[in-house]
Amino acid sequence: MAALMFSDEVHGRFHQAADEVNLGPGPLKALLDLDAADPPSMGRVAESMRCDASWATSIVDALESAGYAERRTSPTDRRVKLIALTPSGIEAQARATASLSVPVEPLQRLSADEARTLRALLAKLAPDPQ
Repeated sequence: MAALMFSDEVHGRFHQAADEVNLGPGPLKALLDLDAADPPSMGRVAESMRCDASWATSIVDALESAGYAERRTSPTDRRVKLIALTPSGIEAQARATASLSVPVEPLQRLSADEARTLRALLAKLAPDPQ
């Protein structure tokens, strides 16, 4: 039961961050994944979101409508569209990241030692970087 309550709190925090930047959860996930220094292609956005190209298009449409991203033609292949963050997108990404970086209430109950132990245990569960 505690794990479900914790999961609900994390889920709620994500929706709160989405509301703060006037996006839905899907577009917020895409916004958080975008790299201002290395704009991904539409294909990479779809892959990152684990969705098909048509859904990725609707997500990028939402980011464009909010003024957070824009499609640009790839300098190496004019058939490929890159998704670049706008200055507003960089700011929204920073606000959402800051909001999501505040530990949810159950984690705030941990002592510093307990938090370090939890971090070490979770690091063991993370996939190996490739």
